[in-house]
Amino acid sequence: MKRNRRSGYSRRLVRRSLAPIAASILVALAGCKEGGTDPKGPTSITLSPQTLNLSVGQTATLFATVKDENGAPMPSFSALTWSSGNSAIASVAKSDTTGVVTAVTKGQTQISAAVRSNLMAHVTINVQ
Repeated sequence: MKRNRRSGYSRRLVRRSLAPIAASILVALAGCKEGGTDPKGPTSITLSPQTLNLSVGQTATLFATVKDENGAPMPSFSALTWSSGNSAIASVAKSDTTGVVTAVTKGQTQISAAVRSNLMAHVTINVQ
């Protein structure tokens, strides 16, 4: 009979120790959205305007629209890297979620905004 008591005690102990684990799993699963449709990050980027015609010394602002895998805009996404194909013609500086272009000398170049090496957009800059 002592065996049954010990055995029964052990079963209750095991059941009680699994309860918090099971509850934690249920809470974690409840936090998941159905179908796993949470966006994983940016998948597209577009710049506007697509072409800029500037005079030497003039500045203009480029706006980036970044979208997630569901096609929803990510308005506060600011992890963009801005660059100029030829900074002697036009330079670009990051200003939060925009790029500020400054025309330096006459010519044509491209300004790029990249989220990562395989996700970028370009704008043609004509300086007159």
